[in-house]
Parts: sequence; structure tokens; C-alpha cells
Amino acid sequence: MAPMVLTGRTFGIDWSGHLWLVEMQARNIEALGHPSLFIQSGLGAFYAWFAYYGGTLYSIAGGLSALSGGHTTVAYIACYALAFTMSYGGFWWIARQAGIGGWRAHVAPLLFVTSAYLLTDAYARGAWPETMAVSSIPLVVAAGGSLLLGERACPRVALIFLGAATLLTGSHNITLMLSSILFVLLVIVAGIARVDFRALPWRRVLAIAGLLALAVAINMWFLLPDLAYGMRTYVGSHPSTPYMPGLSLDLVLDPIRDSLLGTSSQLGPTPTFYVQLPTLALLWALVALWVSRRRLGRAARRLALGLGALLVVIVALIVSPGVWPHLPRLLWQIQFPYRLETYATFCVLGLVLLALRHLTSGRSRGVLLGLLMAIVVVECAQGLHQIWATPSALQSRSQSYTLGPSWWQRFGGEGESPFGDQFSDFSEREVKPTITSIKLQVPLLGPVKQGYAVSFVSPGPGTIETNVQTGSYLVAVGGAQPAGRVEDGSLVVRLNVPAGRPARVTFHPARTWPVVAGKYLTLAGLAGLAGALAVVLWALTDSARRRWRSLRLP
Repeated sequence: MAPMVLTGRTFGIDWSGHLWLVEMQARNIEALGHPSLFIQSGLGAFYAWFAYYGGTLYSIAGGLSALSGGHTTVAYIACYALAFTMSYGGFWWIARQAGIGGWRAHVAPLLFVTSAYLLTDAYARGAWPETMAVSSIPLVVAAGGSLLLGERACPRVALIFLGAATLLTGSHNITLMLSSILFVLLVIVAGIARVDFRALPWRRVLAIAGLLALAVAINMWFLLPDLAYGMRTYVGSHPSTPYMPGLSLDLVLDPIRDSLLGTSSQLGPTPTFYVQLPTLALLWALVALWVSRRRLGRAARRLALGLGALLVVIVALIVSPGVWPHLPRLLWQIQFPYRLETYATFCVLGLVLLALRHLTSGRSRGVLLGLLMAIVVVECAQGLHQIWATPSALQSRSQSYTLGPSWWQRFGGEGESPFGDQFSDFSEREVKPTITSIKLQVPLLGPVKQGYAVSFVSPGPGTIETNVQTGSYLVAVGGAQPAGRVEDGSLVVRLNVPAGRPARVTFHPARTWPVVAGKYLTLAGLAGLAGALAVVLWALTDSARRRWRSLRLP
């Protein structure tokens, strides 16, 4: 965290862009009293970023900003600190559950928080939602394992699971999809390892499923519109085959970190865009498992083979672009194969934990642990160099708050499409406006409002372009009828007022069923969260009371 806390750098261009988006949601909360699905800015009116991308995460950070009196950067950096805390604490907790104690329990956490791609996400890319979602996975697994296999159910652990699961399902859709697929694959690996699922405490399994459903419900205010309308956006209806030139096997397995890009037309200088796996840790795990093979039970051997096979498949997908056209188009939504680095790293650390759990005794044990300590030092040193060497995309953080549309222009100038805004509507039919003398501009200066009205003298019946950047399924129009869109996705409306007569067209959030149902499901989820908090507070109070009584003298 030191470069974020001790310097004024802005790191990768997305780091500044997401900071600006947090400020936009904080602005919504201050003006409306609640989060919004939309951004009102130079991008246009009702740009539905929060309907399709991490609505809850931006709302949490925006809410912290509003509560702190507008300290958006502080709230933003605090969320990054939470991410590293969740990932470190989650892996430490998993190691303890596996029976690994002492300093050895800190090996996997250190290897993960200093891993190349996690730090690339946080610093070189500045991919804040992905960093938050990925970092919540270890804590979800650890808290879920404690609830499933612990001696007794603990309300505090349930609350930790609920919080981490809420962040996982409310931060980054691609990570949610990939982590769900990984969970299914790990269940298959566990089945191959002959785990007796019938012996699981199924009442606890159902309780965990209920907590996960509650976490999803909290996020339904944006997840349900996203599921209903996401494929109507340009980016949703135009998935391209994941591809990244230069992403080769020797680069991914290089133990010395090297930049994938160096310089990017979109991202600018990227000297620390690293995608290397913790190869030294992988080699150590393979050697340690081989040396300790006699201590491995049949289930542990199968688990090691399953994790190894899963690792091979993931790495093959990363470095083999020719495979992707033959996979389901849903998987194309990951955009870049290097996003799978996270899940390959999980497999590597799973093998490390398995080796630590069954490490052989005698002289070879000391040699192996000494090598492992040296590897941790090397990876920590590479991680520290990586984050301190990441340059700033902007001269100062204050520029982030005026970045807005220029962030999209940086990406829109690549000639990929006529769309500069990836979440603009693409489902309405394309219409050429018949009235070109005016354009209905929703006023964007001043405080955010729930709805807007545009008054003017009618030039006559016809179709007029607006600056609304979504379809009629998310924005309701009064005084005119939605007629379609222009090429770049802006809404076109049909006006039926005679020439010379006063006209008034209103725009406000639509009350379509996904928006309304999502809102009420979130309210129900928040009520459940409040109940969970009350139970935890009661348990803490009861526990504190019993401890106090035990300390009283007779």
C-alpha cells in the first residue's frame, strides 16, 4: 500500500478512471440520498455505467466518500487496503485450516499479495473492481470453510463470509463468472480425489447457500438490470475473441518479471505490466511433493494431480489464442486471456499448501523450508520493485476528478467501433433524425436530479437526437416517444407537437420490472444484513458479559 499512501501517483490510467467514477457515485448519493444506476457528465445523460459494472462497489466507496465529507481519494485507497487485507487474511486462514502453523502459514498469503498479476491489476492496470473481486475470493473460501467444517457455527464468521461474498458478487462481473466456473472445476477435482460429499454437514451447506443468496440479493439492484439488458449494450452484443499478442509460455513461466507491453497506445508507458506466474514457488511445490510422496495419502495425491491438471488447462488457455474461437461466446467476455493468471496462481498456491501440509521430516525438510523462505524473499523483492516502479498516468490526482470523458476518448480512438461509450445502447433500431436544427440536451451542469425536463419551441413533428446514452428500457421519456438511436447509441425521440408550439420533454429512470424487482430484492437483502449484524452484536455482547462474569472475584 505504501506507493498509494506515501505518494501522489496515479499509476495506470484505469486507476484514475475508477477514482473519477467513485466521485460520480458519491455525487449521486449526496444529491439523491441513494446510489444511482447512471452517471450524469460530459459523457452524456443517463450513462448507465453502474447498471452494468460494479454498482455496489462504487456505491460503498462513494458512500464512504460522502460520509467523510468528500474525501474520495481516501475512501478509494482504503478500499485497496481492504483488498490486500482480505486476500492476505483469507490465505492465512486457509493455511491454518489446513493444519499449517507458525511462519509457514504466512507463505501462501505473501506469495499471493506479491504475485505479478495481482500487483499489475492494482497498479499497472489500475483495475480496481477486478482487484477487489479477486481479493475477496480467498476470504470467501476461508470463511466458507470455517462455517462448513468448524466445531461450531460462529456469527462473526458468517458476517465475514456475507461481506466478502457481497464484494465478490458486486464488484466485477467477469471475475464473478470466472470464479463460479473455477468453483465447479474444484468440486470436480474434489470428486476425483474421492472426497465423500455425503459426509458433509448438509444443514451447514444450506446455511452457507442462504448467506450467498443474501449477498447476491444485496447486489440485485444492479445485477438484475445487468442480466436483463447487458447484452443490449455495444460491448455486450459485440464480444471479440480474447487475444493478447506476445502472451507466450516462456513469458508466463519466466521466474524474473518482465513487462508484457512496455508501451501501449491505450495505457501509455507500462513498464511493470507483469503477467508471470510464481514459477519458483511452483517448482518448489513439485519438488516438495515428490520428496514427500510417501507421506501423501491417496486423496492428497489425487488432489495434487487434479490441481496440476487444472493448472495446465488454465495456462494452455492463456497462451493458446487459437483455442478461444472454439469455446462458448460467453467466455469471450473475459476480453484478455491474462485475466486467467489469477486462477492459475490459485492452483500454484494450492499445490504449495498441499506440500507444506505433508512436508517430509528429517534433513530434507530443513533444506526445503530454507529454499521456500528464499523464494518468498525473491517474490517480495520483485513485488516491491514492481509497485514502486509503476509510473503515473496523470501528473496529479486532482486531474482524476476532471478526467471523465477523456478516459473514454483514450479508448474510443482505437478505431474498434463508432462507439466511444461501451455501455451505450445497441439494441434499438438505428434512426436518422429528421429534425437537425436542435438536439435535446439534458442539462448536466449543477446538482444531480432524479429526473430532468427540457423545454423548447417545437420545430414541428419529427425525430430528434438527445444526449441520453441508454435505451428506453432504463430511461422513461415523457412528452415524446422513444424512436431508436443514432449510430453512437444516443437515444432518438419522436416529437408530435406542431411547429411554433411550446414543447416539454421529460427524462427519468424507467420503472421496468428488472429495475423495480432488483430494487426490492436489494432492500430485502439489506434487511437480512441488518438482522445478521444484530445477531453478531448480540453474540458479542453475550460473550463479553460471560467473560466479565468469569473475571469477577468470588
